[in-house]
Amino acid sequence: MRGGGLHHGRRGAETDLRDRGTLIGRFWRYDALQATTDILRFAADPHRQPVTELQDYEHRCALPATVRQIDAGQLQDGQGRNQVLVVDVREAWEREMGSIPGSVHIPLERLTEQGWAALDGLATADQLVLACKSGVRSQRAARILSEERPDAQVFSLQGGTVQWFEEVRGRTLVY
Repeated sequence: MRGGGLHHGRRGAETDLRDRGTLIGRFWRYDALQATTDILRFAADPHRQPVTELQDYEHRCALPATVRQIDAGQLQDGQGRNQVLVVDVREAWEREMGSIPGSVHIPLERLTEQGWAALDGLATADQLVLACKSGVRSQRAARILSEERPDAQVFSLQGGTVQWFEEVRGRTLVY
């Protein structure tokens, strides 16, 4: 298939399905950069049970409503009063693009594995604010730490470092 955009992609999918039948036992792949499609065939593994529901979805993917958030303005106020410890949970290469002054770097993977032990030796503060690019990973980290210590003041930075840079520094953090 050649073409571009959603319209062409949809039309190509319709043509592929009309020409090749249903997608049962197949995976339709669309390469937007090359504007091509192909269908990968697969068969069930006779030695495995069929997947009928998502396993551990709540634990791995869902974010409970109990994850508290703080916005860029509130974070700046707390930092001004030295009441906040900011932990950047992004990867090292992301942090090189820009970081919140005074923040410390502990990647999400390390926080996931070690929990509060990953924070040993850091300065104590009234509040712990976790930051990432957009707020998704920091919410996951906040959930992990909050489950371990429900009484701790743990927050996720709403909108992440991207929003913080826009609101506080007046510039866009480009990835």
